Amino acid sequence: MTKKEEAVAGVLRGAALSGQDLFGTSVFQDLRQRGFYITSITWRSRLQEVGNPIVEFNAEFEDVETCTSFRYSANTWKVRRSTGEYNESFGSIPPPKRAELLRRLQQFAMLTVQSIAAQTASAGSSVDKSGGDS
Repeated sequence: MTKKEEAVAGVLRGAALSGQDLFGTSVFQDLRQRGFYITSITWRSRLQEVGNPIVEFNAEFEDVETCTSFRYSANTWKVRRSTGEYNESFGSIPPPKRAELLRRLQQFAMLTVQSIAAQTASAGSSVDKSGGDS
């Protein structure tokens, strides 16, 4: 790392990245390797239901300094017109549908956490007490 990069890294407290497939970019990987982490993320997902609406989701920590009070939101979506084309802009999601989407997202997140925990526990049990592979 150059002296200039080290100076910038010393004062950089946050960065906003926008685009597609950001996790694979060299910029994201460089930030991750230097100890930066995601505190807020926004993504769009096409639902597999009638009309295939596109929903914009957000997940973030309310307190980014301590990474506490995690929350999800689903505030806008694009729906199809009678012609089959999507509306030009995103609009508000009706409250009952928003509640359903957040329930589904929370369920998926919890299943993912459980899966990761099970894989971590399984990987830990495959190492014997001496530290070698069993």
